[in-house]
Amino acid sequence: MKLLYVHNADFSKPEANKVQVTNMCHALRKIGVNLTLMGYNNSNEKISKYYTTPFDYKTIILKSESNYYMRTLKLFRQFIKLKRDVDNIYTRDMMFALLVSFFFKKKKVIYELHEIHEKFLWKLLLKLTLKYVKNVVIVGEGVKTELKKRKYNITKIKVIPNAFNIEVIDIKISKEDARMELDWPKDKIIVSYTGSSLERDLDTLFSVAKMNPAIQFYLYGSKQSELKNIPDNVFLKSFTKQPGLIGKASDILFAGYNDKIMSQFYDISFLKIYELLASKRPFIISDFSLIRKQIGKGYANYYPSGDVEILNLILRKLIKHLSKYQKESEQNMDLVRENTYQARARKVERLFS
Repeated sequence: MKLLYVHNADFSKPEANKVQVTNMCHALRKIGVNLTLMGYNNSNEKISKYYTTPFDYKTIILKSESNYYMRTLKLFRQFIKLKRDVDNIYTRDMMFALLVSFFFKKKKVIYELHEIHEKFLWKLLLKLTLKYVKNVVIVGEGVKTELKKRKYNITKIKVIPNAFNIEVIDIKISKEDARMELDWPKDKIIVSYTGSSLERDLDTLFSVAKMNPAIQFYLYGSKQSELKNIPDNVFLKSFTKQPGLIGKASDILFAGYNDKIMSQFYDISFLKIYELLASKRPFIISDFSLIRKQIGKGYANYYPSGDVEILNLILRKLIKHLSKYQKESEQNMDLVRENTYQARARKVERLFS
């Protein structure tokens, strides 16, 4: 099968969504799909420099525009030049999906939806997209339930959960060697977090950090400029291409969420949950019913979001019996072995048949 994967983003700025796209492209290629990725790159470097997944497929790279919708139109104009050679299109850009499926009705277009918005224009575009595209892919039943509640036509909606690269997380390296590679201290208890810094209950973590000056906290991710009152034992790092290395070097992992961001979620990111479960490290995560549902029978340490005292108690408990809780965490690996990108790629490929 020949497939054009379109992503309206600048790949020279690595973020979780672009990592997921490159992983999916690689997985689709591995199962035999003749794939081309079309997107943006505003640097002078090849985009493969920014990612660990091999770029074993063709790419069409454009120079980016500042406005999202202008970028969509630019992608659409580029598609028109390719239209005779492309019948199958997969994208996370709703406007692009609508334009192609509306003007080229014989094309098979699948749109992957990740968020629900309240703006009138977005709602209108989604109704039209559901009418004209072949399918809309979502990552969990929660989004489907919410769309049904809002009276959208859900007959074309297919649930295909996120996946992850187990080999990227469960790398073969000792904690000591991982710390040496990251230039972390060998003799400190270290707690780490990877991901966005927005609405992730980091203020609560900072309060706990102040109560435990002997512990070091490493935060890797984006949107860090808005963080304030950062304790001296908290170290901010940029987006990492090596979450597995961070996990292996850490004693404990943290994943916080606050009420504001959880109120916007209908499905929590499976990718983050998979990474935590596959880390073979004890982790502390905010206690929300949606998170408990996704983790299921997996071993986790839950704390009420915003509760400094309980977060501190859990952290101290884990440190006191670290080897015991690490052994318990290793059992989580059995829950995630099957959630690979190749398995997800096969499900996507079948939708085009």
